[in-house]
Amino acid sequence: MGIRRPIGTAMVALACTTFVSGQSRTPPPTPQRPFTDQYFGISVVDPYRWLENWDDPEVKAWTEAQNSYTRSLLDAQSFAEAVRRRVQEVGTSASPRWTALVSRPGALFALKFQPPLNQPLLVVMPATADPASERVLVDPNRLDPNGSTTIDFYVPSPDGKLVAVSLSVGGNESGTVHPSRWRAGGSCRTGFPGSMAARRAAASDGTPAVQRSSTRATRAGTSVLRSISISISRCIFTS
Repeated sequence: MGIRRPIGTAMVALACTTFVSGQSRTPPPTPQRPFTDQYFGISVVDPYRWLENWDDPEVKAWTEAQNSYTRSLLDAQSFAEAVRRRVQEVGTSASPRWTALVSRPGALFALKFQPPLNQPLLVVMPATADPASERVLVDPNRLDPNGSTTIDFYVPSPDGKLVAVSLSVGGNESGTVHPSRWRAGGSCRTGFPGSMAARRAAASDGTPAVQRSSTRATRAGTSVLRSISISISRCIFTS
């Protein structure tokens, strides 16, 4: 299985070189408008909360100004075009890679990145990890040709007979879990919404269970989560 080096390193190097190359221009100003949150009696001030409102015309104008400034600096570099070509070559390489591998009896599950597809696939292969024998279980690119549907996470049951997959649309960070009996080609009629950032567990009968979790507060870097367990064992499956 091939593993590509992240291309972000090249972009960071390009950006760093740009800003030490003697450019005299300064970035567009960013006003500070303090907004205070209270967490367990502790005041946390965020001077840039106003930038989170994308519907605000001022935020859009600020973003355009920042993009124009950045583009003017990057495009002025003599090596910019060479870096751009290399990033495009690496990003469109046909060499696949597999991540998030999970082993179950007789099966190996994985997320497969297959350029030039926009989204990774959920695949399963024999325990011998032979990519030539892999089978695609979920392909978000076929479910959504626009490329806006993504796999948040997946979790196979302990015996590997069932798998639950969380899908999010449009970056809404609120996935819906879809269980399926992949060996028989059956899928659950019911989807479980709001599962992004969820913790996964397994029911004692071998069926996956999903716990929806949401961060309610953060103190000293520790997330406080509230969990609601959802049993998938009651699903009605169709083939």
